[in-house]
Amino acid sequence: MVPKNILVSDDEPPICELLKITIEKEGHRVFTAFNGKEALKIVQSNSVDVAILDIKMPQLGGVEVLKKIKAINPDIEVIIITGFADLETLRQTMDEYGAFDYLLKPFKGEDIIPILKSALLRREIFSRKRDLKGTEDEIVQLEKNFIERTRKLRESQIKYKEIIESSNDIILIVQDGKVTYANRKTREITGYSENEILGLPFIELVVPEDHNLVSYKSSSTYSFRMRKKGGGDFLAEVNEVNTVWEDRPAVLKFIRDISERIQAEQHIRVLSQQLIKAQEVERQKLSCELHDRLAQDLSTLKLGLDNLFSEFRDSGVYNEIKKRISELSRMLKGAIMTVRDLAYDLRPPSLGYLGIVQTFKGYCEEFEEKTSINIEFYSAGIEKLKLNPDIEINLYRLLQEAFNNIKKHAQATLVKVRLTASFPNIILIIEDNGKGFDVEKCLQRAGLEKKMGLRSMEERVALLRGKIRIESQLHQ
Repeated sequence: MVPKNILVSDDEPPICELLKITIEKEGHRVFTAFNGKEALKIVQSNSVDVAILDIKMPQLGGVEVLKKIKAINPDIEVIIITGFADLETLRQTMDEYGAFDYLLKPFKGEDIIPILKSALLRREIFSRKRDLKGTEDEIVQLEKNFIERTRKLRESQIKYKEIIESSNDIILIVQDGKVTYANRKTREITGYSENEILGLPFIELVVPEDHNLVSYKSSSTYSFRMRKKGGGDFLAEVNEVNTVWEDRPAVLKFIRDISERIQAEQHIRVLSQQLIKAQEVERQKLSCELHDRLAQDLSTLKLGLDNLFSEFRDSGVYNEIKKRISELSRMLKGAIMTVRDLAYDLRPPSLGYLGIVQTFKGYCEEFEEKTSINIEFYSAGIEKLKLNPDIEINLYRLLQEAFNNIKKHAQATLVKVRLTASFPNIILIIEDNGKGFDVEKCLQRAGLEKKMGLRSMEERVALLRGKIRIESQLHQ
């Protein structure tokens, strides 16, 4: 192979040195320049076969140098290297100004070799066009096809790079436990430079206390606390995909900073808890008013109606008036029962002095009497527990909501309620033999129609930092 003269021009000396060493290993002579003017002087005073130009250089940019080189000698092939490429620049440099190809930063030294070989081959073919007159048209067509394929390939690379580099998420490629690629967001969030993070063991980006979460993860999606270079950390959510990078197995990691989201969720949870507590306080006040004042006043009124004629022995009192007052007394009795039911629904008084088990038992018996649905209630390990009032009232609301749904929709004849304590958990299981429903569709519909049944149950369980599982099958 005859050695060729290659010009490398970049304002970053490490890149010039990397390319120089790599190309010289291929047996070529290399000239280096650190700005556009130096590059032009080299072209003017030396026979250059291929020029490799950074697109952004001091004194004279790469595109301007490209145009001037083509004006000096159009046979010199030019390869553009850049980390700032866009599709319009690509189109201009290749279609209008005659650049041969692009090399996108970051790259490895050996990445330049196949592009350089193609550029030298193209130069050799066109230098021999006079000896290949019969096939000149074919060569020109092959060249056009090659340039078009190259341009499309570089366009796809630029689009890919723009997507990756403009992402708001950290994107890493990890091979053999070490970071081999990191996008711009990684450097912005963690504070590591590109040189610092490339080759860094991924586990060093993880807070030591969370190493087990990463080493023994059971899913491709998981969370951990990610370290920053200058100290501090943030909560990260990771999605992993197995891939191939430079012909070797790799893991592509999409990492999102969820610290603000978690804080917002916690803030919403606190506000929701405060709202529910405020509602319970108001319910308790209203319950007391209904029970202690309105119900008592209505009872006194009924008693007065019932005894209205007990003091009169006069047979002249009209029987029709007695009959009418008796009817009013029955109506008043019904109103008293309704008020008391409302008061008990708002805040069961038995929670305060009988406890959760007796309150559940009483509510089950009352529901069975009103609906004729058989209720089987069982409790274990919870009778002697001193529960927080917030836990008690929320458990009671869960039972209320579940029974309300069963009465409205299930067409059930039997409901089993199990309330048990298994340290440190309290387990409430409500099961019925009704017709069943599609859980996913029902939850979606509840969200769209702003119905609060199942969603309210989920919210209450979340406020207790518990878990809820709803199982059902349609018509089963």
